[in-house]
Amino acid sequence: MNDEKARIAPTNEQLQDLDTIARRLSIAVKSVRRLIDRGELGCYRVGRLLRVSEAQYQEYLAGARHGRP
Repeated sequence: MNDEKARIAPTNEQLQDLDTIARRLSIAVKSVRRLIDRGELGCYRVGRLLRVSEAQYQEYLAGARHGRP
């Protein structure tokens, strides 16, 4: 993953790990990582870990509903 894709998380947002996002999307964690690598799903880097906010998750869903990557 490119470092420029990871942003600094706002303090008031709940962040979810990739396992949770994978379960919510009914896909494998590896597929979630691919979405992040392609820039389709935003994420935050917390140390060495990747986290996704609810806003980023909803943004991805909105794009997926409209056929946008």
